[in-house]
Amino acid sequence: MIQLGKLHLPLYIVLSVTHDDPERVKELQQICRVRFAEPIARMAGAYVLHETADSVCLWPTFVSKGKAVKRLQQALVDGLGDSRFDRARDFLDIQNPVNVCIGDSITDLEFMQNGHFMMAPTQSPIALSAFETARKEMDKETL
Repeated sequence: MIQLGKLHLPLYIVLSVTHDDPERVKELQQICRVRFAEPIARMAGAYVLHETADSVCLWPTFVSKGKAVKRLQQALVDGLGDSRFDRARDFLDIQNPVNVCIGDSITDLEFMQNGHFMMAPTQSPIALSAFETARKEMDKETL
């Protein structure tokens, strides 16, 4: 929670860095992390700091796609106590739901592990990491 006057606000902050020079992007990203993101995270206390190739992100620790997916899966079984949701759930009559989790960032893996199937774009950080791991494993086999 970030305090602004008397307000305590849960903020999701993304500091995007763009520049034609990749080295300058790295410099600017480090400045964003050191001067803005890390002080905010220290001050607020309950934030996750995550960096991508072109951004520095902060989000409250209570924001969790993994917890949201688990809650939805449980709600599909037990209901939610919300009449509209429960009516829709009963109407659909889903006995054995199949969950397909789609993500592109390494931070999405937490919720993607709750699905029966995982999907990621081929040029995403998840896919590139998987390709690199597979390449290393295949190189071991050829030795």
